[in-house]
Amino acid sequence: MGYNRHKLFMKKNLFLPCIAITALMFFSSCGGVKQTFLPQSTNMIHTVSFEDLKLTSNDYDILSRVEATSRMILTINGTELTIVDPDGTFMLKYLYNPDTKEMTLADFEGALRGGFLAGFSKIDLRDPEDIARRFALYRLINLVREQGGDYIIEPVYSINVEGGSENKITKITNITYMTTISGKAIRLKTSK
Repeated sequence: MGYNRHKLFMKKNLFLPCIAITALMFFSSCGGVKQTFLPQSTNMIHTVSFEDLKLTSNDYDILSRVEATSRMILTINGTELTIVDPDGTFMLKYLYNPDTKEMTLADFEGALRGGFLAGFSKIDLRDPEDIARRFALYRLINLVREQGGDYIIEPVYSINVEGGSENKITKITNITYMTTISGKAIRLKTSK
């Protein structure tokens, strides 16, 4: 009897995250986002490996190890999807139209902050994982700049998706996307 209860418990706990992830995939694969003006801030820094530098240890200083994190929460409430930074700096709200299969940006708050390790590209505004990753990079680059760094070497990403919990009464699903990015900030020595 205990074994069957355990199987039922496992099925029940896996069901909600599967539903939430399926819904996210459905929404993200549907029609395009109707664009509107969205305030954005962008940082870019180059990442290099020791092989690429072809420098001796006398040519650069390792300033410190730097690490930044960010979280985004996706809330699915019927045909409404909200991507929000829990620190209150950023929010996107989408409405899904089942007839046209389009997602429309209905509301936003704050400015989207994105970081890139080499060259600019577009942030996928419907992907909370991409938004969380870019926001963590934005914060990491700010840390490197504060230390007077020129490059980031050996960047390491850690991405964790948690949740998929559905409130039984309201039928609202929340999924948390957590990104941690770390690396070493270096400064090139210049001859005077």
